[in-house]
Amino acid sequence: MNQSAERHLAKARDYLARGDGWYEKAAVEMRAAKDDGATWPEIADALERGTTWVRTIVRWAESPANGGRASVTPFAREPGVTSEDRAAAKKTLREAPLEQVEQIISELPRERQRAVGAAAGHAYLGARQQYDEEESRMTPAQRKEREAITAEVGRQARSMAAGFTSLGIVGHIEQATEELQELNSDASLTPEMIEQIERALKPLLVELEVAKGLAGLEAS
Repeated sequence: MNQSAERHLAKARDYLARGDGWYEKAAVEMRAAKDDGATWPEIADALERGTTWVRTIVRWAESPANGGRASVTPFAREPGVTSEDRAAAKKTLREAPLEQVEQIISELPRERQRAVGAAAGHAYLGARQQYDEEESRMTPAQRKEREAITAEVGRQARSMAAGFTSLGIVGHIEQATEELQELNSDASLTPEMIEQIERALKPLLVELEVAKGLAGLEAS
């Protein structure tokens, strides 16, 4: 990596350390480093972040919807989440059967699961004991209300997570495209390697057609 790119990344590190409100400026420096020859993995390593995280922040900052004025990063709390939503989520985590809570957590991205686990720590055992005690005192009507809240919060959580998940998919595809372009530049792929790539690509294209149908888009 050349010195010009390193200077841009030094500025990006400083902006990132200041918090979410400075991520847009950090993204400008990341893009400048990329334009000066740094690769996305090199940028990610220099900032001690994941490649997908770096590319997502840059894509967010350069999005036409952002227009240089957005204040909420892709990793900030969704602005549409109301205090009522938060209260319902807390109620679910506190009162729902732990089997349901565990299922909701299992559907989160792996990094999010680890964050939840780290935040919970050993308090989980205490929560389990408290749950067992409260469960024995709960009436059928209370259980029915709790199940309805759990279903709604789960639906909202999946809906909010879908946008971030799609950005991750786009990031992986773009990274794979760049790597394929690099391999093509020196003709280093063998016919066997190309066949392997094609086999891996076919299921993705099938799922994309399914997604189009579910979203009401005309299949290609």
